Amino acid sequence: MGKHKRSLASTLALLSAALTSTATLATADDSQLRLRAKAGFEHFTWEEQHEGQRVVKESGVRWVAGLSWDNLNTAKEGWLLSLDGEFYFGSPDYSGLTQVQDPELIKFDDLEASSTTSYFGNRYEAQLGYRRPAENIHIDVLGGLGLDMWTRDIKTATVTANDGDTAKASAPKEQFLVLYTRAGAGLGWQMGNFQHRLQAGIKYPIYIDEYVDALGAQLSPGKKASPFARWEVTPLAVVQGEAGWGLSLYYDTYRFETSAPVYMQVGDEQLAYRQPQSDQDQLGLLLHYYF
Repeated sequence: MGKHKRSLASTLALLSAALTSTATLATADDSQLRLRAKAGFEHFTWEEQHEGQRVVKESGVRWVAGLSWDNLNTAKEGWLLSLDGEFYFGSPDYSGLTQVQDPELIKFDDLEASSTTSYFGNRYEAQLGYRRPAENIHIDVLGGLGLDMWTRDIKTATVTANDGDTAKASAPKEQFLVLYTRAGAGLGWQMGNFQHRLQAGIKYPIYIDEYVDALGAQLSPGKKASPFARWEVTPLAVVQGEAGWGLSLYYDTYRFETSAPVYMQVGDEQLAYRQPQSDQDQLGLLLHYYF
């Protein structure tokens, strides 16, 4: 997986450099690219389903921080550029059914395990677009490419049997790498002393890699489109060049289909492993500071 990370990161870095040189020339006369720092939190959920039954749910808070270099809140007309990097971490609550080891099938029983899941990840994204004013609003069209990498570590879980007895269970650490595209439209307007900007669209993973550490298993969950949306509020004084604060509310998602089974030799048996259908949802709030 390390080779995948290095090659994909290099590809994204080259793309970002190309977008920077092209879009900076295009926007230099019309607007100013601004550096901003951001920090906040998100309500995170991760659910897995097998044959229509929910077998895992994680829910809780993750913390987010990062930097952006863009002209999304300063350009009046013309080319738009956004280069963005974030890291995130947190320990949502975990609740899931225990899995029965079967040589051919993936099975779950009715015993529930509870724990927390530790997340640590980083995300890099480049967007390029165009803005056109219309009456008292402006309309944006944007597309981009992103790289998202995270570690998912389910801590030792407590399993409760039907008779009330408890036992401990463990799960292997997982590493995810997702290369995705996104495309959408935006709308901006002024209200009082603030500028508002709304963007929404579709996100699609073009490459998904999941590595299960303890098993040495490489899984490839299926690809599926999912929605995203973001609303930003920025004081007009900041839009016009002053340093200051802004605020954004966002909704982001992933939708992964069930992966093909990977067969691993465990003792005298060859067991099947796969990543179930998985849905990830994030609703977050970020505070921005424009330099």
